[in-house]
Amino acid sequence: MLETDTGRTAAESRQDLLAIGPLLIGALLAPIDYFIVNLTLPAIRADLAAEGWQLQFVISAYAVPYALGLIPGGRLGDRFGRRRLFLLGLTGFVLASVGCGLATNAYALIAGRFAQGIAVAMFLPQVLATFRAALAVRHQTRVIAAYGFVFGLGAIVGQVGGGLLLEADVLGLGWRAIFWINVPVGLLALAGARAWARENFGDRDGSVDLAGAVSLCLLIGLVIVPLSLGRSLGWPWWTFACLLAAVPLGWWFVRFQRNRTSVRPLVDVELIRGPVVWRGLLLAFWFYTDSIFFLGFGLYLQEGLGWSAVDAAMLFLPFSAGFIVGPLVVPRLVALTGRYAVTVGFAVIAAGFGAQVAALATSNGPGAPLVIGLVVAGIGHGLVLSSLTRVLMMGVQRRWAGQISSLVSSSMQLGSASGVAGFGLVLFAALGGRTDARSYSAAFAVAESCLTAALLGCLLLSLSLARVLRTAAAVE
Repeated sequence: MLETDTGRTAAESRQDLLAIGPLLIGALLAPIDYFIVNLTLPAIRADLAAEGWQLQFVISAYAVPYALGLIPGGRLGDRFGRRRLFLLGLTGFVLASVGCGLATNAYALIAGRFAQGIAVAMFLPQVLATFRAALAVRHQTRVIAAYGFVFGLGAIVGQVGGGLLLEADVLGLGWRAIFWINVPVGLLALAGARAWARENFGDRDGSVDLAGAVSLCLLIGLVIVPLSLGRSLGWPWWTFACLLAAVPLGWWFVRFQRNRTSVRPLVDVELIRGPVVWRGLLLAFWFYTDSIFFLGFGLYLQEGLGWSAVDAAMLFLPFSAGFIVGPLVVPRLVALTGRYAVTVGFAVIAAGFGAQVAALATSNGPGAPLVIGLVVAGIGHGLVLSSLTRVLMMGVQRRWAGQISSLVSSSMQLGSASGVAGFGLVLFAALGGRTDARSYSAAFAVAESCLTAALLGCLLLSLSLARVLRTAAAVE
């Protein structure tokens, strides 16, 4: 039985639609700040006299708390109000950005980035959860597609904007401009959300599962920290020990959550065991391992071909442009293919990366075939992101919107770290210490070949997802 929009007044519907804009503006800040520091790291090193390991922590200090806090952040929104958590988290993000912009040494910058990551984990899950809980069903496919569009736009602004802001030296701020720009954008989103976003809640039964939150953060930390920092630290013994320890802890955590009686468990195990949910979350994890593309392509262009940071950023544009186009066609794709929209997306993204592999193997530098592969892969990325997110968000009851929103984002973050670590090992093993352009091209092609194989496996799993969607009553 499909959900209906009965009981919703016209005034409420208009207010909910007005709230979409500020919520999406807030969501835009998360991917921007994930990518924007990459091209400014040399300037940060020079200005703050930062060491190499400190630069790595400038990136990881944002990514790690971001991944750790998503599931607790979603639960807090369910319990205390999603509008409240969005406003609180976004306020914290703006203040943390000010701290980054004022940083006088690398340690202050790392602390500011850590605070940014925590703040994003608080406000980001509330966006999709609010869309699922507050919007009329007839609007949700288009709005979730718009959410995917925002992430594509964030990829462009993040990849290109950092280099352009640095080159423009806005108001003489240098690299600090990448953080100060968050202040007016964040304040705009805060003003709109305060004016139009209505408070909404999820499951408010019981108190917050603090023991579960600590256990889950420890579990995710044992995975995300070594995957994020292990390669830069030379893969010391502790990285493998952490990954090994995560296995029994994960088993214990599932049993612990299943047997919680005194409080509402942080993660509902039965929800994850649902045939749509576990397939969707597994696909979300493997899909986001394509993060190796951003690492490998940047190395190929800058270290292999000797391109400048700005020139390299410009060649990311075809992928990012496709990333924007993909979500825009998702509503039409859903209308045409129904439950096979996710499968079509995986077919397109696998074809795009496969075309890149062929182009790298048959040419001595970027040309039209590689650009075509970039566009196709970007379109596929956008298609999968929006269509898969739609299936997961609309495949559960509204009261679970906060939990499924945070589970989707967390799965993707873990997939991103795993892609960089796992396929990154393949990349550097194939490179073998060589530094010429041909070696970088070949090594990148090997890593992308492994990624393409993984995406083809996702295509097969998506067919299984399409079959179970046939009986999923909550999917529109």
